[in-house]
Amino acid sequence: MALSHGRSLYFAVSTPSAGAMAAISAYTSEVTGLPGEQDLNDITVAGAVGYSNYPGLQKASFSSKHIMDTVAGGAWAKFGAFQANQQAYPTTAWGIQFAPAGSTAGLPLITCNAMIKSITGPSKVTDVNTFTVNWEMSAGTSGVTVGTVT
Repeated sequence: MALSHGRSLYFAVSTPSAGAMAAISAYTSEVTGLPGEQDLNDITVAGAVGYSNYPGLQKASFSSKHIMDTVAGGAWAKFGAFQANQQAYPTTAWGIQFAPAGSTAGLPLITCNAMIKSITGPSKVTDVNTFTVNWEMSAGTSGVTVGTVT
């Protein structure tokens, strides 16, 4: 399900190199796939002894779409050095906070940690100047938390 940008949407990230959250709501037009999914079970074969099932392993992916801006606090400035950040901090995920209804206390808030899988730009000259970030959660990141804004 896609959750489209509205006047109240809240989206914030913290890069692997900086723990502070940076709200980029003004540059976010869509978030698709949150709160994500979990594998029901993973089957592992250990030699010839049989199968082992591990339920609930994280395997969630989602995407966020942003306006491609070049201002200092904009989304492109935050994601521009994503490859350098992930290579410098390979086991540190990005922090994500997403509130589809806004950041007023008591409204829904989705939080998670994820790695950037890819960033894609517009494909046609006539497209709005946007880019999409594809996120992936793995075993090394915490799960999705659905709570409320405090």
